[in-house]
Amino acid sequence: MASKEMFLENLRSQYRDDIEMIIKECQHFGRTYLDVEALNLKLKDLHGFASMNGLSESEWLELIYELSPEIYDSLDFGVIAA
Repeated sequence: MASKEMFLENLRSQYRDDIEMIIKECQHFGRTYLDVEALNLKLKDLHGFASMNGLSESEWLELIYELSPEIYDSLDFGVIAA
């Protein structure tokens, strides 16, 4: 688990611009659901080291909340909350 946390911290610090670009490309305007598959594919395309099964939905939500709050606010959590 510690390695996963370090990996996420590296994404936040060293690859912040890349992650923001991935989020904007995969969660484009009008898409109100979290497209984890597209996000992980794009991450793997950009960074081969990210092939460790990608990130979970909750990990992506955490990154989006921190790095792209405007996109986070546009996500529909109705299905999750129900």
